[in-house]
Amino acid sequence: MLDLVSHYCFAHLSSFKVTRSRRAWLLKNAKYADRAASGKFITIYPEDEGEFVQTVIDLAALLKDFAPGPYILSDRRWQASPVYYRYGAFKEIVKEISGQKCYCLQAPDGSWQEDQRCPYYYQPDFVQEPAELVRDNFQVKGAEISKLTAYQIKEALHFSNGGGVYLAQKNGKNYVIKEGRPRVWMVMARMPSAGSKKKRAG
Repeated sequence: MLDLVSHYCFAHLSSFKVTRSRRAWLLKNAKYADRAASGKFITIYPEDEGEFVQTVIDLAALLKDFAPGPYILSDRRWQASPVYYRYGAFKEIVKEISGQKCYCLQAPDGSWQEDQRCPYYYQPDFVQEPAELVRDNFQVKGAEISKLTAYQIKEALHFSNGGGVYLAQKNGKNYVIKEGRPRVWMVMARMPSAGSKKKRAG
């Protein structure tokens, strides 16, 4: 996958970064790793919206024979591929909003908004997804529905990168439900910390 994607990025002069070792990648998928980073291997920074749309479509075709990894909670999946996307700042810009310092991105009107890095897909209110992606992405239309939707979740009793334990109700009865996230490895071994390397095509 790295060979295919890196060759594509170099050929199209696209900036990207990659988790630089197998250990660092396994660490991202460990039970108590950051849920917002789980499953992320290669991140590409397109120049504009046109390049973004084309890259999503091209990579989905290029990687069609690869099995999906853990669902990237912070992103939206493109069809049934291992390609995900989200809207966010490329650089870490820290500003003060409502008395709190946080990572920010700039809206078209020049105002600063928090660059929310959540364990779920979040889209700023000033952003519209490209029509091509909305029209053709069956994931947007609810192709994958969690079995948890059959219950009314009252609260999370515990959660980790591997899933959560929830207090729920169904038909007037209380339940404790344990969720197991598919394809998330429970890596408990002690590993040295590792970061990411950034590469610039060209």
